[in-house]
Amino acid sequence: TAQLEADLMLNNDNLSLLERLKQEKMRKEQLITTSGSNASEFISFYIDEIGFSVPSGISLKEALIFPLKEKLKEKKKVEIDQQRISISGVTPGSEILDDWMEKMNRFEWVESVELINYLKSENSNAEFKLIITLNP
Repeated sequence: TAQLEADLMLNNDNLSLLERLKQEKMRKEQLITTSGSNASEFISFYIDEIGFSVPSGISLKEALIFPLKEKLKEKKKVEIDQQRISISGVTPGSEILDDWMEKMNRFEWVESVELINYLKSENSNAEFKLIITLNP
């Protein structure tokens, strides 16, 4: 009887270990999925392509690759948008920005380029914000 109890305890320990390992595997698979490493291209590819395409008149201020889907909240899972890139910068005029957006729209990995914000300043430059949606 003592041997059966010992075997039963060992089996219970093994079952709980197996359950913990399954949960750990699931967490790691989710981490890989949300990291973007299983995307068709790595983040550096997008940065390089965008960087090489920027016209000399445009100055970039910020580029967010896979931005957060919503603001960070305590005890809430962080979710990133793996289909979007957000870019903000300064342009001397709308024609240069329009031409650049059209050029980026021709990239095979781009689904769309959307102008979110365009604000003309006193010195005739304009601040802008773009959202690039990647092809799935």
